[in-house]
Amino acid sequence: DDDGVVEGGYGLSPEHQGRGYMTEALQTISDWAFQQPAVKTLVAETDRSNVASHRVLRRLGFTLYHEKGHSVWWCLVRPRQDTLSTAERLKLG
Repeated sequence: DDDGVVEGGYGLSPEHQGRGYMTEALQTISDWAFQQPAVKTLVAETDRSNVASHRVLRRLGFTLYHEKGHSVWWCLVRPRQDTLSTAERLKLG
């Protein structure tokens, strides 16, 4: 949107869950998204009972910021350039 907030969704079939695929995929997508100058914040909505997704999002640095009904919303704010290592700065471009 105009504020640089991007929301994405994901799903994984049961036979592929618990193998780290989603963590790796979301890390790659997050890295790519933050290479886009207009993107400032990533948002994800999960079902309150989806503890596995909560763990993945926490592992990637997302923060729970809102709960309502059966839904929980998470966000990840673009890292500040001055707090990144040289390798991370190069990666973000």
